[in-house]
Amino acid sequence: VSGPPPLNPPTFVGPVLVPDVTVNTELVHQMSQYFSTGDPVASYALTNNGGATWLTLNTSTGELGGTAPASPVTVTGVIVTATNTGGSTPTDAFSIDVVDAVVSEGIMIIYAL
Repeated sequence: VSGPPPLNPPTFVGPVLVPDVTVNTELVHQMSQYFSTGDPVASYALTNNGGATWLTLNTSTGELGGTAPASPVTVTGVIVTATNTGGSTPTDAFSIDVVDAVVSEGIMIIYAL
């Protein structure tokens, strides 16, 4: 007699690579791309925000977000955990760099033929 198939917890497929976010702008980054599963992921959790109280996580979709602070900073030790009926799996700790806006001067070049 065979029982139900075994339940598989989410599998982390990293590394997590979050693009730099500019000061005072919105971070939007999909964390679900870093997990593969045999069973659907039921929820996500921000298990360590690295001290960045501005970081948020949509527990249903896995979207990491928030408005970056007004000063450059590197947030380290961020961890997101995915959970399903088979168990929970965290990401490796990752960093988010908040950087100054890049201001460049435009130069117009006009060609005469």
